[in-house]
Amino acid sequence: MDLNMVAGGFVKDLQQLGDDTEHDARYERLIEYTQILQALLSGDNVTFEGAYYRVSNLRLSPALPPELMPGIYLSGASPACVEASAALRAVRFSYTKPPAELEPQAPLPGAGHLGLRIGIIARKTAEEAWREALGRFPPDRRGQLAHRIARGTTDSIWHRQLSAYADELQNAQDGIYWLHPFRNYKTFCPYLVGTYEEVSSYLRRYEALGYSHLILDVAASEEDLAHTMTSIEASRAALVPVA
Repeated sequence: MDLNMVAGGFVKDLQQLGDDTEHDARYERLIEYTQILQALLSGDNVTFEGAYYRVSNLRLSPALPPELMPGIYLSGASPACVEASAALRAVRFSYTKPPAELEPQAPLPGAGHLGLRIGIIARKTAEEAWREALGRFPPDRRGQLAHRIARGTTDSIWHRQLSAYADELQNAQDGIYWLHPFRNYKTFCPYLVGTYEEVSSYLRRYEALGYSHLILDVAASEEDLAHTMTSIEASRAALVPVA
C-alpha cells in the first residue's frame, strides 16, 4: 500500500474545517506530519518538535516490516509542493501540460520522481477514439459553471494553471491532448484521445522528460481499460501504473 499525502483542498472546504493555514505553510505542515509518520513506521522512538507538531518518545509497535514500507506521493505544481516532494523523497504527481510545453524547460525539477495524472481514451483508429470521447463527455453548461466557481475559490496552483491553459486552446484541445472534460467539471485531469500509437508516442515524450509513474483517471469499463493498457504497453515506456 502506498500513501498519497494531501496538503489541503479548496479554500472553502478548509474554512469549513476551521483551517485558515496559508497555501505554502500547509506543505510545511505536511512535511512534518509525513516525517513523523515515516519514522513511526520504521520503528523509531520518535521525539519531534516542529512548527506544527510535537511528540515525545512516540513509538509504533510492532514496527512495519521494511518490505511493506509505503511509497509516498504528493500532487501539485507549486514551488512549495516541489520542495516538499524533494524533502520527503516522494513522487510528485502533476496534472500537466502537453510535452511540447514542457520540453523547453527540461530538465524538470524532480525528474525521475515525477508522475502523470491523466485520462486515456485510445482505440484502433482516431475516429473511434474521438467518437467514444465525445459521447462520454458531451458539453455541460452546468458543469462549466461549476468549473468557473471552483476556479475562483481555489488556491491550487495546478488548477489555476490548467484552467488558464484550457482557455488558450481552441476547443480545449491540443492534438490528442484534451481538456474538455476538465472544463466541464467531469474530471480534474487532462485526457489523451487517439490511436494506440498516438497515445504511446505521447507517453514516451513524457517519459523522456523524467515522468516515471502514471495514475489513470477512472476507466468507463473493463473494455475501456483494456484499450488503455494496449496503448500503454505499446509505448514500452517505464511509466509505472499506480493502482
